[in-house]
Amino acid sequence: MKFLKPGYILSGSMMLFVILSCSKLPWLPVNPGGVPIWGQAPGGGTPTDSIVYTNVDPDSLLLGFDTSYLDLNKDGRPDFIFQRHSYEELCSDDLLGLLGDYTSLTIAPASGQDAVMIDGSYARALDSGTLILPDSNWAISGQVLILGGVGGSGHCLIAGGVRGNWWNLSDKYLGLRMTKGNNFYYGWARLTSTYSIKPNIPFSLVPGALILKDYAYNKIPGRPLYAGQMH
Repeated sequence: MKFLKPGYILSGSMMLFVILSCSKLPWLPVNPGGVPIWGQAPGGGTPTDSIVYTNVDPDSLLLGFDTSYLDLNKDGRPDFIFQRHSYEELCSDDLLGLLGDYTSLTIAPASGQDAVMIDGSYARALDSGTLILPDSNWAISGQVLILGGVGGSGHCLIAGGVRGNWWNLSDKYLGLRMTKGNNFYYGWARLTSTYSIKPNIPFSLVPGALILKDYAYNKIPGRPLYAGQMH
């Protein structure tokens, strides 16, 4: 995990986005070794075809603009909002009154009980195959992806630090919960981040890009899915 300051969000053109014991989930098929089998209906057999998958081709640069919207089920209404916010902040430990420059990338539910899967402090970066399910840790408020100092005095950079989980990552997943009516639907979005930390200044953020690859959700209310599951 990494450290940072409160901030705001991300951006681009398109967007969207898990691992617990399957013993709690009787509808998840398992092989004799107890491992869930992807794409099978409960008890084996043919796929349930309940996963609605969208490939973003070409991949979408979420930072093309300061705000981007993700319509997970493509009903014309955004479900999640990415934002990038740049701001200045006075160094708390600097008597000279110097300012530090900061960049914050965030994701926020667009409305209602839509939610983002978190690790307790920030939006989680999930590995492929992690299970996204109702009793995961969910947040209905905006969540930091990355927040860090990008310029200003050395004191500001050291004091600011870098927080969040989404820097220097390839093909990781956001866990998402979408609300329609009284029902919850679970999904994921696969992202790559080229944001990094300066090797010689460990608290300084190097700006990069946040790229959306694809996303999916389970169209059966209340049913989980795996990060990366396409069918």
